[in-house]
Amino acid sequence: MTDYLTFKGYGRIYVLTQEDVRKVENVIKEMDSYEFNNYYPEGLVTTLDNYPRVVYIGKFDFSFNLTEECKKRSIPIFIFDSGFEDRPRGYYNTEPYTKDQIQTLMA
Repeated sequence: MTDYLTFKGYGRIYVLTQEDVRKVENVIKEMDSYEFNNYYPEGLVTTLDNYPRVVYIGKFDFSFNLTEECKKRSIPIFIFDSGFEDRPRGYYNTEPYTKDQIQTLMA
């Protein structure tokens, strides 16, 4: 888990429920409306059911600690940075995290 996403790379922010998706998107919008309105990649925040699929981050870059902000609001998240790979690291060579492991690691 990281607290950032690679600029022009791949990754995703996983949460437990669809309601949490809206909550996290609202946190991002509240903390940095410019980034959200101009660079937020559709589907960046999604439920854990969509793991291990990642999305292209493009120019989106949040300048605050999203994990901490969500923790304050009791929203468990897992920020998954895949770097410049369009699939989770180790996806073909080794096994990626399981959904259960991610759920355990959620902040």
